[in-house]
Parts: sequence; structure tokens; C-alpha cells
Amino acid sequence: MTWKAKAACKKLGIKMWFVRSTSEDGQEAIAICNSCPVKKECLEYIMQEEKTNGMRIGIWAGLGPYQRVEYSNE
Repeated sequence: MTWKAKAACKKLGIKMWFVRSTSEDGQEAIAICNSCPVKKECLEYIMQEEKTNGMRIGIWAGLGPYQRVEYSNE
């Protein structure tokens, strides 16, 4: 079983993860991510994907695109 099968978001629509502002619209998605048992694996996955394809979109592991840029620069 992969980490994606254990994700809290696996049965939810993707719309809530692709919002204009994580400070307002994305709070429900962030709350779901923050309680997810595979948050670490999700973050590792998206950081590698973004490094490979250069695109930063959506909320992953409770972080928006700009937050992940800051995280990757730490």
C-alpha cells in the first residue's frame, strides 16, 4: 500500500487544494492536511515533483506554493 492510499484527502475532491489564497480559502484543506497520517510523505513527494518539473501549485502537506518555496530554502 502506498502512502497515497493512506492520505486523508484520498476520497475528497481536488478543488479545495487549488485555491487562490491559503490564508482564507485553503483553511479547510490545511486542517485536513495537518491531521493526515502521511503528511511527511506527501511533503517529500511534492518537493521532489516541484524540483523535477518546476511547477508549484496547490496545497500539499498543509503548505501552499509560497510556503513550500520558503521550506525548500531552509
